[in-house]
Amino acid sequence: MEQIKQMEETLTESFLDHPAAVSLVARTGHVTRWHSVVTNRDQTLAEHHYLVTMYVVIMVDKIFGQDIKPDKKLLLFQYAMNHDLFEVISGDIPSPFKEAITSYCKDANIGNPLDDIEMKMIPFLTTIKEQIKHEPFFPLVKIADLLDACVFIKAEGVGPHSKKVAEGLEQKLQKRIDDLIISFPEYAWNKISDLYEILLEQDQSKVKYEQLADLII
Repeated sequence: MEQIKQMEETLTESFLDHPAAVSLVARTGHVTRWHSVVTNRDQTLAEHHYLVTMYVVIMVDKIFGQDIKPDKKLLLFQYAMNHDLFEVISGDIPSPFKEAITSYCKDANIGNPLDDIEMKMIPFLTTIKEQIKHEPFFPLVKIADLLDACVFIKAEGVGPHSKKVAEGLEQKLQKRIDDLIISFPEYAWNKISDLYEILLEQDQSKVKYEQLADLII
């Protein structure tokens, strides 16, 4: 009972301490992504947060089994549900720009201003990140982020530029998986590719529930 109580407090205290975050969450349904790529439809930040979280939920037990404690798992889910919350304030920031900023700051040996602004405006998210960023399961959020990006742009992208974007995203996804296999060979990272294959191969008129269930159960 004590562990359950601690888990509940972990889930709620961040929002109670920073009530402005509640209004940000409500506005995730207004913010759209993919401004720099032509798509058939808009994807909202709320949709992205939901899918990233669900992909993390599907993958975490299959990859880590009992090696992740319930309280850490809860923090991971909470971070996944809010990982891009800053974009309610900033709008969607294209990945090439974020990568350029990160590279510049690394070369100049200075702090990333985007991280500094996020820490000041949404401190609870930084608090969660600090508690799990060194855990082997933390990269699952970025993996799920790339999974969602790949699936969305391959399904909804329009024109040759979107195809190049999709190819680049798939390369990033595969590199992340390869790096994790090298860094943590004891875990079943191949489950990521299994999930991606199911998501890509599913018939548009019929979800392959049986295959997804095999991954989850």
